[in-house]
Amino acid sequence: MILSFASTAAGKFLCTFLISITPIIELHGGLPYGIAQGLDYPLALMATILDMRLKNAIPSILLGVYIAAAIMTAVTTGIIHIL
Repeated sequence: MILSFASTAAGKFLCTFLISITPIIELHGGLPYGIAQGLDYPLALMATILDMRLKNAIPSILLGVYIAAAIMTAVTTGIIHIL
């Protein structure tokens, strides 16, 4: 099942995206990998650049979720139970 998904265009895009997540490889390895897998150049470039943008956004999103969870816990159970 995984191999059949990896052979589709969406699977190749996702594999290029996941390879570009690694800090050492990033754009320098993700772009050639995407082109070698048969993706068009603009699509491979989009997968690698989208990954670079998400790496900067994910910590902010997680911090926001953590703060929202702390606020909801404080509202529902009270400050005494958090400390």
